[in-house]
Amino acid sequence: MILPFIVGLAPLPAQAAICRASVVAIEAGGAIDANNTAPVACGGAPTSAKLWFDRKAGVARARVALSPGEPLGRVHVARRPAILPGDPVVLTARVGVVTISRQASALQGARTGERFFARGSDGAIFVAPPVSAEAGR
Repeated sequence: MILPFIVGLAPLPAQAAICRASVVAIEAGGAIDANNTAPVACGGAPTSAKLWFDRKAGVARARVALSPGEPLGRVHVARRPAILPGDPVVLTARVGVVTISRQASALQGARTGERFFARGSDGAIFVAPPVSAEAGR
């Protein structure tokens, strides 16, 4: 015998939605991240049409130039990668007193501690060592 039971769902307490606004001027095409935006209470109409998501880089970008304080609406901002695809990088290897440096171009984004693929000036593609804490913007 199956006994019917009722599960009651209580509504969540009222909570103000969190949106973001720019804190600095951001040019069209610029990446939107936690460093150049701040959380604000959501106001009137949604403003997410000012942004687009760059799948290759994994970041939201501005469609138009944004001024400081401009509301962006509800947008998820992840910690920005230290290296973005296309960034020029200098890879350095040290063994004892010998240091070898090589210029390359990042083929994918990477955060601190992550490895990434890079293309050397000779066209060779290789795995770059983990991004150091000094890397970034």
